Amino acid sequence: MINRSVNTREAVFDGLMAILEKGQYSHIVMSHILNKYSYLEKQDRAFITRLMSGVLENVYLLDDIIDKHSKTKTIKMKPVIRMILRMGVYQIYFMDGVKNFAAINEAVNLAKKRGFKNLSGFVNGVLRSVERDFADYKFPDKLSIRYSMPEWLVNTWTNAYGEEKTEEIIKGFSKGDGVVARMNLSKGKSREEILNALNEENVSYSEVKELLEAIILTGFDSLADITMFNEGYILIQDISSILVAHAAAPKQGDDVLDVCAAPGGKSLHIADMLNGSGHVEARDKTEYKADLIRENLFKTGFDNMSVDVWDATEPDYSLNDKLDIVIADLPCSGLGVLGKKPDIRYRIKEEDLTSLVSLQREILSAVWRYVKVGGYLIYSTCTINPEENENNVKWITEQFPFELTGFEGNMPYVSDDEKVKGMVQIFPNENTDGFFIARLKRIG
Repeated sequence: MINRSVNTREAVFDGLMAILEKGQYSHIVMSHILNKYSYLEKQDRAFITRLMSGVLENVYLLDDIIDKHSKTKTIKMKPVIRMILRMGVYQIYFMDGVKNFAAINEAVNLAKKRGFKNLSGFVNGVLRSVERDFADYKFPDKLSIRYSMPEWLVNTWTNAYGEEKTEEIIKGFSKGDGVVARMNLSKGKSREEILNALNEENVSYSEVKELLEAIILTGFDSLADITMFNEGYILIQDISSILVAHAAAPKQGDDVLDVCAAPGGKSLHIADMLNGSGHVEARDKTEYKADLIRENLFKTGFDNMSVDVWDATEPDYSLNDKLDIVIADLPCSGLGVLGKKPDIRYRIKEEDLTSLVSLQREILSAVWRYVKVGGYLIYSTCTINPEENENNVKWITEQFPFELTGFEGNMPYVSDDEKVKGMVQIFPNENTDGFFIARLKRIG
């Protein structure tokens, strides 16, 4: 029997502790919690999402506020108390629909429930002080605190793009309420039929005029309730990711390999564009990741695509000089998807970037040979880091017989100069993740 008596703040607290103290991934934890409490009213699940995401996106700022009202600094607090205070401060500062007294009382009760009755008075005192001084708090000028970003990362972006552009990038991670989805238009229903089916289920959406296969879903309760999603006519895929297949510009009959494909969005998009012709092989390193691709492939029913387990760092000599297109969307720092996975900012270290570049080059050294002369290597990442992006493209053209070549497909959000060059750094905004795409042609 389902226990329908749920304290939503306790659910948020457990999720935040799992992410920030135990190192679990935010998107996995959030998905688990929302699935576990799928029976809750939409308003309650929205509260869980808003509070958990809000705290994750503002840890350094919340700690700065707390530290100004507590003799014990956050870094020295017990993790349970620190997390309860972060939640309380976020509600006081950023959730207009929550009464301050409710946020404070629930924080005090949560401290007691979690075995810290002796510190419940401390929690109460700090949050009362925060409430009193709310109007006098000055948001820090320092970008790393104001936007809760590691200082080394802010410095990296500032050195590459300047301070004004860096602040614009960080603001771009604040996503709208919509979820971008891509329609599979070769599956058997027309675009109009898919949209009509969404209308019949009262699923709100807006169209992306520049990309006819893309829509932005809003006003739905759960993806699992959308028939078009369950039957594979639409898949969740960000606009930046959708542009990878357009950059590849597959021709009917092309043979394509996606070397690090999970969960399969780009592979499936290319299979859809091939309209039953050619073949797409989607590979990834583990059975778990391959199963994620298979799950999406099963929904679509495409028969011009297959899935295999393969470590991309290991050369597959049987493919040398045989493929029209190789998609190398490689493991990266993920700095372009902080809007969806805010915990990355607290997880990644500056030294990690060097090891990631080494991994990317190891994979590229193995897979470039698969491309036919005259074929295309599409290199992409979901990051905003010149070392992983532009510098890797320069390295490819110096080490291997490839040259940048212009984008031939439909590439909105890309300037004319970038289209001619065949290389673009997309910055995050309401509907796009930060993403890098380069199109390279094998010339020898």
